[in-house]
Amino acid sequence: DSWNAKLYSQFLELRARPAKDLLSAIPNSFQPETVYDLGCGPGNSTNLLEKRWPNANVFGLDASIDMLQQAKAAFPNINFIQGDIANFFRCKHRLKILIYRGIKREENNETS
Repeated sequence: DSWNAKLYSQFLELRARPAKDLLSAIPNSFQPETVYDLGCGPGNSTNLLEKRWPNANVFGLDASIDMLQQAKAAFPNINFIQGDIANFFRCKHRLKILIYRGIKREENNETS
């Protein structure tokens, strides 16, 4: 697990700004039943989604155990799931809106 939730969280306000801007552009008439935050990290943006749509089933999905531990501790009322975003897209989810912040990162394990 190469993500460090404590280090990542030092910049939460900066990282949350795009989510706040996007949420403000979605009309109030849009009321989803289910919301997925893919690549949810420590859950700060997932919390924004839960506050915006309190009647929706909100889920945060991330591959990092460290990030999810922090998310679950900070926001125990939200469902956080460990998983790969690629597997999410293989499922038959009906999506009305998708906000994707995940980064595909490959590490080079070759030795010189």
